[in-house]
Amino acid sequence: MALKVNLGKDRQLSSNELRQIVRIAHGIGIQRVASIGLVTGQTGDHGVFITTEEKREGRRVSRREMTLWHEQWRANNQRPHAFATTNIAGPFLQDRAPVRTRHWAMFTLHGKEVRLECPLDTDLRIADKVFEAWTAGRVDYKTASAREKAKLRTEVLTSIGVLNGTVYIGMRHSDPWCSNSIQGQLNGGRFLVEAESTACM
Repeated sequence: MALKVNLGKDRQLSSNELRQIVRIAHGIGIQRVASIGLVTGQTGDHGVFITTEEKREGRRVSRREMTLWHEQWRANNQRPHAFATTNIAGPFLQDRAPVRTRHWAMFTLHGKEVRLECPLDTDLRIADKVFEAWTAGRVDYKTASAREKAKLRTEVLTSIGVLNGTVYIGMRHSDPWCSNSIQGQLNGGRFLVEAESTACM
């Protein structure tokens, strides 16, 4: 498996630095690095985003990933780094959340296969019923605000989760540092939208 590196023209690394990234990843728990890409923090700092090869089991997809921030790729060297720890290895600073495993699931909406972030404890049968109700137009709204703002559109869906019977659906926001979400319940064969909200980092 060849390592994929995509950092753009302005953020190139030497072969020694790339090897150092792989060694750091191995030391933290990512044994097989598949890709190294560029990541930009909310404050304009840049780092490298490291992922493993994706693993697919049935409809479930997962991978491990981590971020390292580059000490010299700072928007403002005079302030503390917003996302990194003080653990420095060469020019690299470890992210506050060094390694995580992300999980997705595959769904078919309007005849198109869609991949959404989806926790492992989400019952896909419930999620399927939510989307069946939605695509069939069997959606109710608890409040006028929810009816006005909670627009379920396939092209902006990012995630779905089910916790204790409550369904949470995430959607992209026009601001990349924000996200929209819908909260609701299955009610028979219908989906009741109870609330909508926007959260920003």
